[in-house]
Amino acid sequence: MKKTILYILILMAITILVIAGGNQFPKYASRLIGFGLFLLIDTGYWIAFKKYTAVKKQRARILLNTCYWTPVSIFGLFMVSSILWPVQGWTAFLRIYFSGILIPLFLWKFILITSMILGDIVALPSNLGNLIVALFQR
Repeated sequence: MKKTILYILILMAITILVIAGGNQFPKYASRLIGFGLFLLIDTGYWIAFKKYTAVKKQRARILLNTCYWTPVSIFGLFMVSSILWPVQGWTAFLRIYFSGILIPLFLWKFILITSMILGDIVALPSNLGNLIVALFQR
């Protein structure tokens, strides 16, 4: 029950983010849909990844959470601030450096998620083979 509520809340948050971003940036609405799907895949991987990287040290867990969710947090901050104050009214410093920090963070995260997906694809035949062997051993 707790996981279901978490999945529903995550889906609602991504939907709101895509709709709000599409209203604020109509030219980039199709890119935001792709980005929303990326966030959905990213969240699914995080839920699976979090179980296997549970570290007993509190500092390591905080560092892992911070590194993983910083790009999404900065993007959420960007979307909320662009809804409250139009981007055209921002100073040149904020417009340049906000995206200058955000883009490399998301590139890093995109490379991480892509490598995780490729790793799952490479491991798929081995996992299916193990599943078939386990079914026939029963």
